[in-house]
Amino acid sequence: LVSGNAQTPVGTPNPRLNAFLWNGATLTNLGTLPASNNFSRGYGVNASGVVVGESDNNAPRAFRWENGVRTELATLGGTTAVAHGINDAGQIVGIASTGTASRAVIWTNGTVRDLGAADGSTTTLARAWAINGRGDVAGVSRTVGTTSQGTLWADAGAPVALGSLGDGTRFSEAYALNDARQVVGRSFTGATTSGGTSIFEAFLWQGGTMTGLGSLGFTFSQANGINALGWIVGSATNVSGAPAAA
Repeated sequence: LVSGNAQTPVGTPNPRLNAFLWNGATLTNLGTLPASNNFSRGYGVNASGVVVGESDNNAPRAFRWENGVRTELATLGGTTAVAHGINDAGQIVGIASTGTASRAVIWTNGTVRDLGAADGSTTTLARAWAINGRGDVAGVSRTVGTTSQGTLWADAGAPVALGSLGDGTRFSEAYALNDARQVVGRSFTGATTSGGTSIFEAFLWQGGTMTGLGSLGFTFSQANGINALGWIVGSATNVSGAPAAA
């Protein structure tokens, strides 16, 4: 099962990008939430075919889709939210606004909870990107000052900063994890390009240690996913933000 977004057929009224579910044979348009613009995206899908994502790219709203029914997910009092991941138990993680800050959250049976940030503040940035089968969550949150780092919420509990490559104090971000609590993402290496752009390298974190995964000879790399066997996928590129060599 695969989810993402795709353009509706050219020539139809108001061609748009809509979330889809692909089951290996059929591509199903998941539509948008009521009163949204013509945009939606599926970020995560579980083994039961439940999709989560965002609807409306101007003021995103988190949704859950199951068997043709879209349900909007609650915020923390603000107007925006995005759902990034769902596990087979139906727990959903993402980001939601309080009205003054965007926070990492978990939705369980329709109830939203702030997961907190590594700096202990309730007003700093945090985002949850993924949840595994045992309920561990990976993402990013503010640590100290203006630095944010990859964060692990073991059993969706207290946030723990994962550090960074090099001296451990730099920016990093976690994108995925497996049930063995192996976490992958990207970390600032401490170096910059000649134009001053920060250089990032893919990492694997396990058992308290972060290891750089290299860049295939390119300048930038990041790891986006890891399976139960520890196989990692991601991308590498010479230009930040450019199409990458997988």
